[in-house]
Amino acid sequence: MTSLLARVDRWWTRLEVALACSTAGALVASLGAWVVLKGLAAQTTSTFFAGAALRSGALALLAGLVTFRLAKGRALPTAVACAAGAVGGVVL
Repeated sequence: MTSLLARVDRWWTRLEVALACSTAGALVASLGAWVVLKGLAAQTTSTFFAGAALRSGALALLAGLVTFRLAKGRALPTAVACAAGAVGGVVL
């Protein structure tokens, strides 16, 4: 039989791990959101086109995900449909 102190220690360790992981996840998510928002707000010039590249990549990701959802369970191979959707997103 385990002692009360050992059970409390296990519970406390689980709580600390959960808090540390959630804090690290929140930090990574906020950094990623900052990078995306900064890229979306960037002005596109003839020498600096990071904003356009980010918008194109985001649209390709969105188009690929939507195409994946629509092509699931159809006769058309899903990979071909997703690739076509992603290419269409980049072109737009």
